[in-house]
Amino acid sequence: MFCRWGGERTASKAPTHARRNRILYRWKRVRGVCGSSACRAQYDLVAWGGVVVDLTVRVDRFPISPFAYQRSRERDTSVGGTCNAAIVASRLGMRAAVLDYTGAAAQDGWAGWVRGALAAEGVDAGGLLPPEGDGRQSSAGKTVLGHYGRTKMCLVLVNGDGQHTYIADSECPLIAEYSREAQLPEQWRAALTGARVVLLDGYGLDGCDAAVVTAALRRCDGVIAFDPQHSAHLTEPTPLARATLAFFRHLVSLSAFVFATHDEALVLTGATAAATDTSPEACARALLALQEPRAASRGTPCAAVLKLGAAGCLVASRTAPNDDTGGGRRSAMAPSDASLHRASCTTPVQVFRVPAFRPQSPVQDTVGAGDAFAATFLSLWMRGASVPLAATAGCAAGCAAVQRIGAGRALPYRADTLAILRQQASVDVAGQVEQLLTR
Repeated sequence: MFCRWGGERTASKAPTHARRNRILYRWKRVRGVCGSSACRAQYDLVAWGGVVVDLTVRVDRFPISPFAYQRSRERDTSVGGTCNAAIVASRLGMRAAVLDYTGAAAQDGWAGWVRGALAAEGVDAGGLLPPEGDGRQSSAGKTVLGHYGRTKMCLVLVNGDGQHTYIADSECPLIAEYSREAQLPEQWRAALTGARVVLLDGYGLDGCDAAVVTAALRRCDGVIAFDPQHSAHLTEPTPLARATLAFFRHLVSLSAFVFATHDEALVLTGATAAATDTSPEACARALLALQEPRAASRGTPCAAVLKLGAAGCLVASRTAPNDDTGGGRRSAMAPSDASLHRASCTTPVQVFRVPAFRPQSPVQDTVGAGDAFAATFLSLWMRGASVPLAATAGCAAGCAAVQRIGAGRALPYRADTLAILRQQASVDVAGQVEQLLTR
């Protein structure tokens, strides 16, 4: 029997003393049970890539047809993309930051607007860098600005049923153009290294240099979470689509937590192409199998979470001992090296569903609901919640999110999530979540 430790295939035995200490250090640091200042992370959550400005417009119906008149019933302008998760995490008491390139302040008024909106929510926007601020130049020796020198905008059209479609102003996220030219800024590398959880955004990293991103992620002491965000173009018969799909699968292999829709999971696991079992449970298990080598090498739990909208979510997880905290009772001790080894190699996969909560008002807009789910899940987990409890709280946050128009600063506060749990969950579950969030 063989298990993977730190990328090397070794016999099934306990890790060396030095490797064990590194695993225990990471476990304590991410779970927040280490009291020393050296063990304290700079940020709880760092969201990397995909910073946009969303202009949300309510329309009567889809499709939008040429020469057909529709009246705009409501509109909202807000920060979007990875800002959504960072804002929700900050409202739950986590230290959050975002990393991306935005437009230069002198040329792009939206850049300052985004920074101001994030600062008002307590999110560190110091990692939003103007491209020329780093002195980045193209291979031709000219500063790379032009089309990519402005903050990305996105028009979001929402119909009367809360369904939406996106129209982005660029074909490629801003971050991708610059990561091809040089190494990432030192400020970013420090933030990634000093984070308990790094949340990756598929929109923001689509088209980036895989080697640059991978090198930065391998230096992270914390846990990596990945939300692919989209999958339709990954099935196109083009070299770019194939390369991006391979890159996304590699990001899955580096991640302890993956948040995907059923369609995204089908593409990432290759279930559709292979004509195998395409059920949500099978996809979740297949996604989890892609994640496990990295999680085993670090001694962390891993979970594949399928976001199923009105059907709630389905989770496949392999949880390390002492991580099943009984609904949020933080363990006072880190697991031993032997227990970590057993968890990563022999603990059975647990698959469970969490039903969706019932909105108390008509669904207004589903944009940002998945981001609210992921941020709440990760925030609860970092505070000591079990995976099932974190998923339950995430569903409550998603339910609160769909009852408002727009994302960003329109996403739910802690009180909104707790109100839904008190109304529709058991008293025990609501009490456990409230206790964790008020620490």
